[in-house]
Amino acid sequence: MTLEEKHVEIWNYLKEIKVGMFTTSSDAYMSSRPMYLVQEAYEGVLWLFADKEARKITDIRINPHVNMNFMAPDDGHFVALSGIASVHDSGAQFDALWSDDVKIWFNDGADPKGRAVLIRIDVDSAEIWNSDQGMFRRVFEYAKARVTGSRPNMGENKVISQ
Repeated sequence: MTLEEKHVEIWNYLKEIKVGMFTTSSDAYMSSRPMYLVQEAYEGVLWLFADKEARKITDIRINPHVNMNFMAPDDGHFVALSGIASVHDSGAQFDALWSDDVKIWFNDGADPKGRAVLIRIDVDSAEIWNSDQGMFRRVFEYAKARVTGSRPNMGENKVISQ
């Protein structure tokens, strides 16, 4: 599979979900919070806006290794992405991704754009779990495994290296 094909496969999941749990790690603990993707395509990088004073920004500066998890349990889709985060307070990409939908999260001050930073995550690995069997089939597989002592067939799992 080419790199472009990997990116398309990952984006096919992410474009429908868009909100993921963003996990950072400081010296003392790990912390996760929901974050919204602001991009319209995926080419190995995730883009998120955050308040420049947020704890997650401090965490990134301490340890830039981050993770994002996306879930659509009703569809049986789960995606975990790991990579290196960096923080940007201006630039062409910042301006290209800034929108009224983003601005609304920073509207409680005189300078919304000045309060925001853009988080760039250079993804180095992705893992996808896909069980398009539907909820009834997954429950059946689990119950069958309990009765037979076998392992349930919950769909496919694959690791995609960037």
